[in-house]
Amino acid sequence: MHVSAAMETRNSKKPKQEIGVESLHPVTNNDHALGIVRSLRDIPPAHYCLKINTFSFMVNNKIENYESCVFEVGGYKWKLSLYPNGNKKRNVTDHISLYLGIADTKTLPPGWEVNVSFKLFAFDHIRDRYLTIQDGEIQRFHWMKTQWGIDKFLPLDTFNDATNGYLLDDCCVFGTEVFVLKNSGKGECMSLIKDPANNSYTWKIENFSAIKIECLYSPDFVVGDHKWKLLLYPNGSKQSKGKGLSLFLELADSQNLPNERKVYAEFKLRMKNQAYGTWSEHGGIVRSLRDIPPADYCIKINNFSFMVNNKVEDYESGVFEVGGYKWKLSLYPNGNKKRNVTDHISLYLRIADTEALPPGWEVNVSFKLFVFDHIQDKYLTIQDGEIQRFHWMKTQWGFDKFLPLDTFNDVTNGYLLDDCCVFGTEVFVLKYSGKGECISLIKDPANNSYTWKIEKFSAIKDEYLYSPDFVVGDHKCCGSKLTGSCRSGRSTFEGRRSEKRSGEAVKGSLQVLRGPTSVRRWSADANRALASGYEVRRGLFEVKRRSRKVTENRRPWGRGRWSATRLGRDSSVVNGG
Repeated sequence: MHVSAAMETRNSKKPKQEIGVESLHPVTNNDHALGIVRSLRDIPPAHYCLKINTFSFMVNNKIENYESCVFEVGGYKWKLSLYPNGNKKRNVTDHISLYLGIADTKTLPPGWEVNVSFKLFAFDHIRDRYLTIQDGEIQRFHWMKTQWGIDKFLPLDTFNDATNGYLLDDCCVFGTEVFVLKNSGKGECMSLIKDPANNSYTWKIENFSAIKIECLYSPDFVVGDHKWKLLLYPNGSKQSKGKGLSLFLELADSQNLPNERKVYAEFKLRMKNQAYGTWSEHGGIVRSLRDIPPADYCIKINNFSFMVNNKVEDYESGVFEVGGYKWKLSLYPNGNKKRNVTDHISLYLRIADTEALPPGWEVNVSFKLFVFDHIQDKYLTIQDGEIQRFHWMKTQWGFDKFLPLDTFNDVTNGYLLDDCCVFGTEVFVLKYSGKGECISLIKDPANNSYTWKIEKFSAIKDEYLYSPDFVVGDHKCCGSKLTGSCRSGRSTFEGRRSEKRSGEAVKGSLQVLRGPTSVRRWSADANRALASGYEVRRGLFEVKRRSRKVTENRRPWGRGRWSATRLGRDSSVVNGG
């Protein structure tokens, strides 16, 4: 278990450079801006949007300042103030200026003051994202300062260029989010201990297979002035019962804490693989062995000791391409010192050639890292179950503690043999296909029935014929197709089961089913026949089997042919399949 703390020191204010995003989006940076952060996001502004459908009208008519309608957030009323040609009072001519102003100040009490953190937005129609601009400082609105914002919100050249997406078809969208800071008077004091003494504990359990009780506790141990213990469920607890082990950390001296007092701890629970000397950490990391080599890339190092002895801090592999992107492996043979790792090999996957990627790029990836065991001829596979998001601020993901150096250097483990080792990776890029479909259903449409009457049926010489088209539910349905087969391509015809034996004449009513319904095949016992056919008008048919008897092993819908003769004045003959 490990408890850590982060300490913050507040220095006197110094001018802060704007965090630029030139690689993220076509926006120039303000050299004179203080603490301004520009980013992109998919979620629209939560509090107010201003959509302008005819921006050119404002520019051509030289509208100096446009104020939005009043909206309420946090118990106060606000409005956006837009200068489409720049705020001339602030000597701005080549940028759009955008501000947030507090409204209806006359209704506020004397000496009013409002502390606010706010964001301003501009919508990119092409990328369907919002350029978000925020000053990291808390702004204080009062009777002498009722407006805050960005003088140089967006360069006019950038804004007017249709390829950037801010102004499309003379339409643009601005927005804001306002967060009013109200002092509740509540608080607490937290004391953190950085790197406490005896910050690890190992619990070895003898005769594990003989455990019959539901759970067991480890002996108490002390870390950071508190007593702790581990709780183990050998067969799992609650939802995990019967699926695996469950392991928990408990505060053993909680009864000695004052009322409402809390103890926070940063910790890791691990289980040791005694065969390989590796630790499996709780948190989604999966370690396993497999025979198949990495599918995408392998790096073989024939003289690993040279890298160690010469204190090579970081070795980057050659670039390889997977999923339309370029990648490389980054190996720290003595551990990543920047991450305070000294006793493990560190291995990472890094995206390469990011300069060639479009603004606002983002790649979601599931990947595996490998090391080869020469003795067992297998690959130790390490994978984080999480999907990792590569973007301009995070170009590398991997494992700080990929493999303990002691385990790696021990030749009996097979990872380093004759000063040779092999690492590898598999990369799975998740891409949204954009494919789908839309289903519109109409419940009980008007005119949902159609009757097709055929005159002089016996005189028909064609192989098949279509009915006229008909309308149901705002759509035209293709005409039904009438053929000599009981299962036509455009309509389905269903016959009723015959209760007569095969070879005998049966009489029954046969009916046409309209629409793309599924074909129903009636089951029949041995020596029972299925008489199928169709009729246009209700009437009686005489159905006879021409060939092949129906047996127990043959379905009624055999290859034998049927003949159906309509009984009555119009005695037409119809062949069914």
